[in-house]
Amino acid sequence: MTNFDHFLTDPQFTSFAEAAVAAEKILQIDLTACILNCRRAMECGVKWMYSVDNALVKPWQDTLVNLMNDGEFREIVGKDLWKRMDHIRRMGNAAAHGGKALTQAQAELCLENLYIFLDFVAYCYGTDYQEGQFDRVLLQKKQASFSSPSGGAVERGETERADVDLDALIAENQALKAELTARREEARRLCKVPEGKVCILSFGGSLGAQRVNEAVADVMAWHIKEGKLHHIHATGQYGVELLPRLLQDRKVPYSDNPCLDIREYIDDMPACLAAADLVICRAGASTLSELAAAGRASILIPSPNVAENHQYHNAMVLQNAGAAVVLQEKELTGEALVKLVKELTQDPARLRRLGENAKKIAAPRAVEEIADQLLALVQK
Repeated sequence: MTNFDHFLTDPQFTSFAEAAVAAEKILQIDLTACILNCRRAMECGVKWMYSVDNALVKPWQDTLVNLMNDGEFREIVGKDLWKRMDHIRRMGNAAAHGGKALTQAQAELCLENLYIFLDFVAYCYGTDYQEGQFDRVLLQKKQASFSSPSGGAVERGETERADVDLDALIAENQALKAELTARREEARRLCKVPEGKVCILSFGGSLGAQRVNEAVADVMAWHIKEGKLHHIHATGQYGVELLPRLLQDRKVPYSDNPCLDIREYIDDMPACLAAADLVICRAGASTLSELAAAGRASILIPSPNVAENHQYHNAMVLQNAGAAVVLQEKELTGEALVKLVKELTQDPARLRRLGENAKKIAAPRAVEEIADQLLALVQK
């Protein structure tokens, strides 16, 4: 028995109620699978709401975060429930991408928040709503349901005798992880990144930065010989003619080279960021916010031509958090940049850690939090 069994009695809730039941049943076996199934059940529930409620209009990109941040949706569910749902979403992302140990308490809170959401859905859209309460005692009883007939603990290989098909749930967990990473794979396809290749994304701003273009030309001259990297680079307005000359000087075959994607300007930054494994760029506040939100490893080259050297201080926040490597322009040479890129691209574990640390300091709800504070000031 689980907290979610009664939602199965309404056929229209089956798609997400089954995932919720699976989430609770696997709590004592696999915390990651539990949290991922919580997120999956919630996402199915949210999309179901959009399919039946005429007041809700799907945004152009129907990702969970976009669906949840739609103004009409937030008004329908209310501030408290939205925060509970956002907790499930964030924990689901953490579970999918790893990097942090998950706790029993976090998984139980996800289950409780999911129950409150599904109870809301049942109240608003169900055919025969019956009020209920989330019972944490049932979570503890799950320990007993995984005991062998003799009363001993069930080993991993004996779980077919328990009331949960562990193999099926693990397979479902793996399928969900694949689903959550599909967007990155699609981005790499759109950016024509060959399978298995590390993707570098570099840019110096819309106008371009001569020092960055010069150093990037040396990076291209280094990696093009082996053909193991895919490199997307935006030259900027002032680099359109400069970079080809730099590559010619270095005898780099850049025209129609499948390893190079050279553009004046990047007009599909979300896709390029999603496809990239390593980003080389300046350190403006907006750029760093996007790097953190995307969870991307980076080499930051702060522009020295800004007020109070603020880009350097921006960049050091990420470096001190273990989320980036800073290379000041006064130390920037092609040799220095090649050395850094070589070290990072040959160390996938370090690249992954940098990206995970970047994700930890992201503030995806910054706009909402600023608005809340402004409204609070107005109301005083």
